[in-house]
Amino acid sequence: MLGAMLPDEVRPTDPPLPVVSRPEDVVFYVPHYMGPADDLALMAHMPHLRVVQLLTAGYENALRYL
Repeated sequence: MLGAMLPDEVRPTDPPLPVVSRPEDVVFYVPHYMGPADDLALMAHMPHLRVVQLLTAGYENALRYL
């Protein structure tokens, strides 16, 4: 269980945090693993983006969208 691997002070929020529905409000983004190029292209519409967590070993494909 994932919860067993987390420190005691790390817990899900209750209620869950709201899902951001507008790209311009996103600050932390995790594109789908091996997802379509549209997932990366969406980053170009995120002016407040601060962190991108890629689930792949390489990052070269994402650079052109930052």
